[in-house]
Amino acid sequence: MAQYDGGVLARSGVVVVTLNYRTGFEGFGHLPGVPDNRGLLDQLAALAWVQENIAAFGGDPGNVTVFGQSAGAASAALLAATPRAAGLFRRCVLQSLPAGYLTVAEARQVTERLAAATGAAPSRDALAALPPQALLDVPDDRLTGGRPGTAFAPVVDGDLVTAPPWQALRDGRAGHLDLLCGFTHDEYSGTIPAGVDPEPVAARFGLDAEAARTYRVAYADDAVGALMSDALVRMPTTWTAEAHAGAGGRTWLYDFAWRGPAGATHGIDVPFVFGLPETRYAARFLGSPPPAGFAALPERIRTAWTLFAATGDPGWPRYEPGLSRVART
Repeated sequence: MAQYDGGVLARSGVVVVTLNYRTGFEGFGHLPGVPDNRGLLDQLAALAWVQENIAAFGGDPGNVTVFGQSAGAASAALLAATPRAAGLFRRCVLQSLPAGYLTVAEARQVTERLAAATGAAPSRDALAALPPQALLDVPDDRLTGGRPGTAFAPVVDGDLVTAPPWQALRDGRAGHLDLLCGFTHDEYSGTIPAGVDPEPVAARFGLDAEAARTYRVAYADDAVGALMSDALVRMPTTWTAEAHAGAGGRTWLYDFAWRGPAGATHGIDVPFVFGLPETRYAARFLGSPPPAGFAALPERIRTAWTLFAATGDPGWPRYEPGLSRVART
């Protein structure tokens, strides 16, 4: 995809590797007798390839940084937490780390609903016999059963994934890794129509009516957007920073506050990191043409990201729980 072209970023003095991996049901659907989290296994295989081959491209296999945004941040965080990735990378950047991890029981329910929707048995052979489009045509809301998030997500299988990252990192298992993480200031704020009642939304996230009223008072017509931003991204990202720092890991946290026409919403940071303001993806956040003087802030962000990749320090004070050292860009 054009928005992930690493050419501009590579000119900042790093070797950029992007990879494909299985997503959706192929990558994260639960099936009896089949490993869960196949998308993560693909990523582990790609990182092993980097270790074996990156020197031929001018890279240093001993100084690899994994970075991702949204679902990519979830993958990177889970790789940081698994012993299976030991020695494959040294640093990790998490941009808008989301909530949304399934138990085996929840993942099994998704498969059963998918099978029912397609008229197939919930087995590997039956579902594999279907045309791929038949699986893609089933909308998420028929599979999730009303829970927040997407139908297919990393599964806490007790093997590759033992817990969400903000829980898994508490024991210091990734203390050897440097961690840079953050969120966009608005995330989902401003994306929800005014007047939506926050109470049923809060209930889906396990929050009571009092919490919903607190959001309504604090954010008025954007209570649902603010609530979703906190529950889906801002708090999971902050919890992960706290867990890593609390276990002694070197940690940095940022709040990306630059606002485009729709605000500092989920995904706006991608064209800044990759330095690509002209893609169709970027136009959704920046407008077209991009604003005058756009290049200055992306240059600062790429400098911070590549400095972190090279040295383990993006250039601002480390995050320490209780001290609220958060860099605002």
